[in-house]
Amino acid sequence: MCNPTVVNQYYEAEVVSEYVIRGNTAVLKCNIPSFVADFVRVEAWVGSDSSVFQPTPDYASVCGAEIGCDECECLVPAVVNQFYEAEILTEYVIRGNTAVLKCSIPSFVADFVQVEAWISDGGETHMPATGNYVVAQYYITEAENEYVIRGNSAVMKCKIPSFVADFVFVESWVADDGQVHRHTAATDNYVVAQSYEVEADNEYVIRGNSAVMKCEVPSFVSDFVTVEMWTDSTGGTYYPNSDYVVHQFYQSRVIDEFVLRGNTAVLKCLVPSFVADFVDIVEWVTDDGSFSASPTDNSDYVVNQYYEAQVYDVFVIKGNTAVFKCNIPSFVSDHVEIVSWEDTKGTRYLPPSDYVVAQRYDVNVMDEHVLRGNTAIIKCHIPSFVADYVFVSSWVENEETEIFLDNSSSDGKYLVLPSGELHIRDVGPEDGYKSYQCRTKHRLTGETRLSATKGRLVITGECGQAE
Repeated sequence: MCNPTVVNQYYEAEVVSEYVIRGNTAVLKCNIPSFVADFVRVEAWVGSDSSVFQPTPDYASVCGAEIGCDECECLVPAVVNQFYEAEILTEYVIRGNTAVLKCSIPSFVADFVQVEAWISDGGETHMPATGNYVVAQYYITEAENEYVIRGNSAVMKCKIPSFVADFVFVESWVADDGQVHRHTAATDNYVVAQSYEVEADNEYVIRGNSAVMKCEVPSFVSDFVTVEMWTDSTGGTYYPNSDYVVHQFYQSRVIDEFVLRGNTAVLKCLVPSFVADFVDIVEWVTDDGSFSASPTDNSDYVVNQYYEAQVYDVFVIKGNTAVFKCNIPSFVSDHVEIVSWEDTKGTRYLPPSDYVVAQRYDVNVMDEHVLRGNTAIIKCHIPSFVADYVFVSSWVENEETEIFLDNSSSDGKYLVLPSGELHIRDVGPEDGYKSYQCRTKHRLTGETRLSATKGRLVITGECGQAE
């Protein structure tokens, strides 16, 4: 028996009439229903005289008459050639400065058109330089005076104009007497030596306890200074060893656990929190030492515990879809998954690659009250059980005009927010006669659905009376 994964569904594609001025280019569109749009593509166009138009691998138009075959099909280009003009705006520049001219290309072809050359009035052609697309621009750097106390370190800064700061770096410094200071391999030290002092404050500690001394390093050099050793007042030197841990006494405890005979018991080792990050359990030992268990003896650290999964009866109307749920005990639900279902006849059902259960839902649009001249907000009410998978793709006005998220009305009257709400600006009396429906799309199944109800605007005046 064949179990197809694709459901064949009847659909019709439509071609809407297009109005075009004689001599212009016309573009026809094939409207494919949204519920199959992801799986259907246009392979060819057929004219009323049975002429077949197919896309060609190259983008040239080839017809039968041109190749000496009157009965051959006419192949149309995949690219629509459209007339456009590039413009160069006048630029004003001070004499002696650098001028930058820009070629303004219409936006509808900007992704496919590039500038190959510039031609002056005198017929001179200026081609782009090979590999050098940088416009040389004049700039001046400055080194301002710095005030410093005698004997201290001075830091001079070279100020580079911001419009070239990303491309200019300092190669050397030149003094008034002509001395040049460079970064050489021998003196590859970019650190300014600055005097600092470290301190060790007194610490108070009870006799017999552990004491921790801290070396306070000034914050302006703390990222570059490390403690190499400690020296006491008697001249003793203490170097850091491979163990940087301060040993501190602690005790672990095991609390009594009450359990029914025959059940599984779980004992816990309570480790003090101040060492819990550094202490782990290596072994369990009984009081008489007759039994010990180490985690290293077995790679399985899971306590096997008996559980039962249950499936309850589900009542459903004949012809509808039934959904069974497998109830797994909560104490093992994080570690147990369903691998298959099996009926009373022994037939096994494995999960398909598609885990989406198609469930019917309806979206609604309610009437909204708004004052004349204000902005109205219409919301698409989506049921909560599918709210995570359904989003608003567009709004339909009077069952004719469709308003999309990415191309709201050009006059700014309508605006669809990413949340799906429809904003209507400057509400007038004429808006109260229009109806609005939202069109939603399921993220997983791709199903689109129009709202079951139509929303209208109830416009009120300043006195609160509906118009």
